[in-house]
Amino acid sequence: ITVPLHPPIFQHLLLNLLLNAADATQGEGRIEVKLRQERSSAFLDVHDSGPGIPPEERDRIFDPFYSTKPNGQGLGLLSVKASAQMHRGRVVVLESPLGGACFRVSLPLDNPAA
Repeated sequence: ITVPLHPPIFQHLLLNLLLNAADATQGEGRIEVKLRQERSSAFLDVHDSGPGIPPEERDRIFDPFYSTKPNGQGLGLLSVKASAQMHRGRVVVLESPLGGACFRVSLPLDNPAA
């Protein structure tokens, strides 16, 4: 799959998702990254086997300064959302078959952001 994107910004998006997954698994779980294409979109899924995100918090986790971590600043997932939007995409959180969360980033393949 070839997806036009801005490499440093997308690298930041992926790094944030991987660091969050690593934090959720506390170094003892499993993380999977999957990339697939459906029609004119690419989907990047970052799965973890952590505790997951309760449905009632899923809308709030992308809000500025909202964090479930004791020392969290609430800017990591906000920057993931902004990075996805910069590429005309979006990010959602779902349940993962690994037992934790799945962050799905969808990006259009016809993106002129490159």
